[in-house]
Amino acid sequence: MPSPAAHASFKRRRSTIIPLLLTLTASTATVAAEPAACTYSTYRWNTFERRAVQFETVQHPYSELQADEIHPETGCTVCREDQEEVSLPGVPPFRICRHMAPDVGRVLGDLIARGEPITEVVGYRVGRTRGEPDAQGNRTGFSNHSFGIAIDVNPEQNGLYDQCETFGPQCRQKDFMHFSPSGY
Repeated sequence: MPSPAAHASFKRRRSTIIPLLLTLTASTATVAAEPAACTYSTYRWNTFERRAVQFETVQHPYSELQADEIHPETGCTVCREDQEEVSLPGVPPFRICRHMAPDVGRVLGDLIARGEPITEVVGYRVGRTRGEPDAQGNRTGFSNHSFGIAIDVNPEQNGLYDQCETFGPQCRQKDFMHFSPSGY
């Protein structure tokens, strides 16, 4: 858990980062040739066991994408083939939807150039962690990370907290590291 001073410092920086990242949309998308296949590795979050279950690799023709494999507002998909690697100075490369990658790279690059201490960004990772659980307690909907439209900035320093009016042991589950066009 980060120190109170580190937490307060990130909250100040977050107020700078949020407006920049919330302006990102798929409107700058470039038209690219449709890939032949759609491939991804995924899992389901089980609400009873509170862990990831049912790991699998999916591959099918891109022309056979299902509605739930396409994000309705951005057109980004869960397909690895639709993700683009972003490389920034001092940050391990990460993947994000090709429609958003240029803007995300530019915004984060500008923040790094201004001295913001960004050391890690987590983007694309496919998992059914949203939606109503099925009878076995498994979530049924893909997360925004699954489509490559969400990023977590410095996840090791910015954990998940709620009940966190002041920083302390009562803090739980508030996603300070997470940025996406919808905020979820």
